[in-house]
Amino acid sequence: MTKNISAILIFITFSMFSQENFGKNEEYKKNIYNEVKREMNICKMNEYHLIYEFDEQNEIWEECFITYENEKPYGIIYKFESLKLPIFYQEIYYTENKKLIFAQETELYISKNLKDTIQWNCKYFFENEKLVDLISLGHGKTEEDNWNPDLILEKFRKRLSEFNTD
Repeated sequence: MTKNISAILIFITFSMFSQENFGKNEEYKKNIYNEVKREMNICKMNEYHLIYEFDEQNEIWEECFITYENEKPYGIIYKFESLKLPIFYQEIYYTENKKLIFAQETELYISKNLKDTIQWNCKYFFENEKLVDLISLGHGKTEEDNWNPDLILEKFRKRLSEFNTD
């Protein structure tokens, strides 16, 4: 009986502190991520790939329209990159039918001697405008006690607002 209780407590503790514990299976996450990577590669060669440079903010904004046979945009990938030494930042948002499906934040610390780099990234997965899973790698925000993964939705809405006003 005590072995069962110990096993349950270990499982609960692991589940509470896991950075990949919302319940979506690996195949679901792998399929979405592979689709995003595939579409991003297509976007680089696509006439619908737009790049905006904002020098005063040292940011590069990219927008890529995903179309299929009917030529109507099905989805959009937004990518925002900036360098605020010593950290390179990247945000990627993937939408289908104007709904957020996937987001990724990356922070890459680059040391002065360029020998040491530390990367943190978090991949977010959504269904019906709700965060359903995430995967975080490296040391960064996800280790902070006050980190709230749902804030990525606010960040996305803010980015869309900025994007649409410029």
